[in-house]
Amino acid sequence: MTNSDIDVLKGLAFSKNEDVVFEKYDGLYVFDADTTDTTHILNETGMHIFNRMTSPFSFENALDAVLSEYDVEELEATDDVCLIINDMLRIGLIKTVPARRTT
Repeated sequence: MTNSDIDVLKGLAFSKNEDVVFEKYDGLYVFDADTTDTTHILNETGMHIFNRMTSPFSFENALDAVLSEYDVEELEATDDVCLIINDMLRIGLIKTVPARRTT
């Protein structure tokens, strides 16, 4: 991932698609989230991030979830979280929402 990809995600807030129903199958989470007939699979790391997210959540919240659970360097985790969030957005598992402002 490039720094600009990560910077874009850092400026957004996200919300779960609450209509998604997961089934666990052989250690993976299988679900339908979009309007196609495609079935998607989420691994343990992706599901961990998804379960730790409260709405709205930020890139930093997702990164913290990974860093607190897995023994991984921050740079590697940042790239992984960027990929996971982009995938979740693409398939409709999460959506962007207005970010909360702090004063």
